[in-house]
Amino acid sequence: MASSVASTSSASSLVLPPRVLPELRAVPPNLPFDVLAHIFDFLLLASSTPLTCLLISRDLTRALRPRAHQNVVLSSLRGLDAFAELLERDPAVARRVRAIWIAPLSVASDLVPALSPAAAGRSPAAIRAHTRVRSILRSCRKLRHLALDGGFVSQEAARAFGTACKPETLFAINPQSYVGGFSAPMFARCRRLHMCDGSLTHEEIDEIRAMPDLRDFMWTCPRDHTYVERDVDLFMRILAPSASDLYSSLQALSIESSGSTPPPERSRKAVKLRSLSMRSPDSRSSAVGTAFLRVTRPPPTPGSQAAPMYVDSSAAHARAVHPSGVLLRSQPLPDESLVEEWDALRDALRDPLCGSAWGWSRPATPDQGEADPSMAYRRCFAEWHQQLTDGKLEDDEEVKPQHADM
Repeated sequence: MASSVASTSSASSLVLPPRVLPELRAVPPNLPFDVLAHIFDFLLLASSTPLTCLLISRDLTRALRPRAHQNVVLSSLRGLDAFAELLERDPAVARRVRAIWIAPLSVASDLVPALSPAAAGRSPAAIRAHTRVRSILRSCRKLRHLALDGGFVSQEAARAFGTACKPETLFAINPQSYVGGFSAPMFARCRRLHMCDGSLTHEEIDEIRAMPDLRDFMWTCPRDHTYVERDVDLFMRILAPSASDLYSSLQALSIESSGSTPPPERSRKAVKLRSLSMRSPDSRSSAVGTAFLRVTRPPPTPGSQAAPMYVDSSAAHARAVHPSGVLLRSQPLPDESLVEEWDALRDALRDPLCGSAWGWSRPATPDQGEADPSMAYRRCFAEWHQQLTDGKLEDDEEVKPQHADM
């Protein structure tokens, strides 16, 4: 289904629960119903007016209409306009929305120039996009799962969205490297944060530390040339206490030894943390896993011999337990192609002659050997959509660190 969504401007994803099937048995399709359901799912996603296709059958309309806007995908300015206007005409739709994706699915999307740092707060398209998103999020008060482009998660934008909508999970896709405003009141109930970005900043770490309900944080880093020790040090800053009691905490000994950055000034509000995960290319993931192991080892005593400094090639899939009880995980990327696609995406976003300026996207073919920058967006969407339909975003099982090993 992900491939069928990639070219849409506004869509509503449909997943039919088993209890809906008896309602539709009276409809005599010539195809098996599971095939028919996929066809209607595609029609809902691909149509500019998603509910029109349901008018061909009263039974289908009655069964599918309540679920047609549970999961919404908005990947263009036109889609934002259409959905915002729908919510104004029919406020009841907003009460059905449980998940929203608001980010481009292609470099040809008109959202791309609107989200450019150069256009932020200046261009009519940028003002229009932020106004529409603010209106949509304030209307969808029962929203649970949210995926946003980094331009909508910036410190200024996130605080402007208010507190009417408080999602439980957030996926931030940030190819333009905005500094995320994760401590905004809107994210006060966010328990799961997933961030796809080439780098993390100290400001973002401080923002993450200020998320009071955060349980799980995952950083997908689709780059293989960043400084591993620095990134692990930033992760440890999430768990560090404030500067006032840093040296009175035995847990802080391993934190301080992992890097040389100064301790944070503010106390950590993210006291419910259960896991920190970092996903990166395979070779880099091994280095990250090895660094996690070093961080969680007891500090050497004066008479002991320090462990040799080497990268364990088997540590790409690594699990280690921090003294605070938080599970540290290192994982390779689901697909290594994301590295080249992410670089191509960043190049396209920086080049005014590429991407949306010309309605253009590079094909990834064996002959040309070039990565398609739009695939970076689509891979992120496919993963988020799969987790949504599989119910993994609803999963809140307790992490059991005692079973973790390295």
